[in-house]
Amino acid sequence: MADKYFNDLNYSLANEDTRLELDLCKIYKPKSILSICGSGGRFLPLLASGPKKIVALDLAPQQLYLAEMRKMVILQCDFDSFLIFWGFPPFKTTENRVKRKAIFESLTLSTECRKYFEELFASNDYEGLIYKGKWERTIIGVPKLLRRVVGNRYDKMFEF
Repeated sequence: MADKYFNDLNYSLANEDTRLELDLCKIYKPKSILSICGSGGRFLPLLASGPKKIVALDLAPQQLYLAEMRKMVILQCDFDSFLIFWGFPPFKTTENRVKRKAIFESLTLSTECRKYFEELFASNDYEGLIYKGKWERTIIGVPKLLRRVVGNRYDKMFEF
């Protein structure tokens, strides 16, 4: 079971709130930080606190590759290219496939990271990755399932 879980992206966006950790790092100014990698969305913002070293750990190598690529997109792209690459609004994950491919090919990545994402991008025709993690696909699927189960009452459930 663990092999099945750790052979694909588990998190691709997982929009983590790092304010607490970042505030603590700004107060205590650690020289090094140890963090779980996940999508990279939790530990990469901690770079703003100025540590000399951040170590990200994850059982799934794909998550480490994702963080590597996220870091390189941040370092090597302007803001619009960053948004286009991942598929963040105002751009869509299904748009800008040629531009996304060009950005990907320009990134400085490890051999393993490049190989993993070449295969992933080839399998989805260079669609943006922010909703490709298992967690994100589950979150997208739950409302569809709920609509089938509760029908017209779905919208009323969320009226306050």
